[in-house]
Amino acid sequence: MDQKAKMNGNLEQEQIANEENVTLSPREIHNFKITDMAGNTMMFSSRSIKVLRSQVAESLDTCSMCTRLQNYLGDEVTDDRPIDHTDLVAVRLVELEQEMKMWGTEEWEGKLVNAFRNGDVGILDALSFYAPEEIKNHVPNLMQRTFYQANTEVFQQNEMDTSSMVEEERIYFIRTLLEKFSGWSADHLQDAVSLVTYNGHRDIVDVLLEKVEGWTVDHLQDGIWKASSNGYRDIVDVLLEKVEGWAVDHLQNAVKSASSGGYRDIVDVLLEKVEGWTADHIEDFRRLQDAVFFASCHGHRDVVDVLLEKVEGWTTEHLQDAVCNASYCGHRDIVDVLLEKVEGWTADHLKDAIKCASENGYWDIVDVLLKKVEGWTVDHLQNAVKYGSEKGHRDIVDVLLKKVEGWTADHLQCAVMYASSNDGYRDVVDVLLEKVEGWTTDHLQDAVAYASMDGHRDIVDVLLEKVEGWTADQLEDAAANLERFPKRRKY
Repeated sequence: MDQKAKMNGNLEQEQIANEENVTLSPREIHNFKITDMAGNTMMFSSRSIKVLRSQVAESLDTCSMCTRLQNYLGDEVTDDRPIDHTDLVAVRLVELEQEMKMWGTEEWEGKLVNAFRNGDVGILDALSFYAPEEIKNHVPNLMQRTFYQANTEVFQQNEMDTSSMVEEERIYFIRTLLEKFSGWSADHLQDAVSLVTYNGHRDIVDVLLEKVEGWTVDHLQDGIWKASSNGYRDIVDVLLEKVEGWAVDHLQNAVKSASSGGYRDIVDVLLEKVEGWTADHIEDFRRLQDAVFFASCHGHRDVVDVLLEKVEGWTTEHLQDAVCNASYCGHRDIVDVLLEKVEGWTADHLKDAIKCASENGYWDIVDVLLKKVEGWTVDHLQNAVKYGSEKGHRDIVDVLLKKVEGWTADHLQCAVMYASSNDGYRDVVDVLLEKVEGWTTDHLQDAVAYASMDGHRDIVDVLLEKVEGWTADQLEDAAANLERFPKRRKY
């Protein structure tokens, strides 16, 4: 079948297409145009009449379909006959040759963008047959922008369809595109490489890399980063072997992503590929989001071990955020490894970590951190007490309060307020109130207000009885909360 017949359809194809399950031709999209009695048209692309009928049914309001549609056998839908969705099988193929010949660069680019997003290869036949030569020669530039946009959308998980069926069609689209048009360069295809590496399509990666010469590390560093993000070791190997000149700067984002995903083998390969790794390359959280930081957070002990062993120059400043995240997530083994890696830890380095462990109730990690260093003070532990009180971890709060001297009501008033609100931990409130002297109504009035709002009558009683001198002004917020939040009251 020649190109024109593919676009317009022939008699035999028109006859069989009336059966709704018949596919017009494998992997080919045919263009349909529906014209109503007022001359308005709507265009659709579809492989079968069944799919086309669904598309039109979704797009047209049947109450306003005062249309005259002619089917493939020449039958007409009369004006006085009620129209329903089954009548849409009467749609016929309409030639688009003249209209397509009038399309300019913007129209073709728009069609290509939509076709690629949906994996519709039919537009490539139309472009090859109807577009003028100057537009055909411009296809690599048009697709370069399309690949860039698609690559950005997929990686940011926007609205682009990434279902397996559409993804397969999109890969077929790229193959067909490369076969039909020439003039490609590495600049045109680098975003296509990034796109297919992110989704693990090794076969099409090979096709793209073999299509043109002149690949460099600058073209492929984004692709290796995305392949590392999802653990595609085979693609990482292909990209590393394709070109020379890899350096730490090209691979540091890939190391970070592979570490975050727990892909130990990829981390190994990347670190061994080039020399010159230092802790500054791996750790710079503001720029690289710290591979150790993420590996620690996600509990990838094996990855942490690799990074600590193969990279030189670690210090407490490099690792303190990783300790904090491992403490927050309860990874005791990783906390131990990080603390043992370097010397020089102080309470200043570990105060955020102990706060995180206290908040989530990891008593064993709190114990490790407290014993690791000397010099803990009230200022170091105040936040840990506050967040431990909020979550009701009485045993941790008790240990922290006993660890150091010098606690005052000023230090603990926020902790009392947190323990009094939300779920309300009476036992923690008791511990805090008994720990220090000098409580006043000013220290406790916010706690009374929150305990009242959340319906903790027992805590309200304890707080009011703890000190003398309450005034109506101080209890005004508590009374207001009872009025504003009646549904939260438990008494």
